[in-house]
Amino acid sequence: MAITRSNHLVNDDAGKLYDISALEDVRLKEGLLLPWSEIFVRRRGRQGFESVGYSEKGPGRALVGIMKNLVANDNSV
Repeated sequence: MAITRSNHLVNDDAGKLYDISALEDVRLKEGLLLPWSEIFVRRRGRQGFESVGYSEKGPGRALVGIMKNLVANDNSV
């Protein structure tokens, strides 16, 4: 999972591509016993969240923090 220079979130494992400017919210659901967390996004105009993929807890927290900043900055313009 990576953020591209053109402000897209890509998950090669699942073949998913998200335009950050089309996102409204980003959340992280941490696993209780597992070292993995699941990342969810919500697109503008949609009610529910959709799973982007999984990440280790530490890197997942960092990625979600960066994504939240990008989404907040993009929505404030």
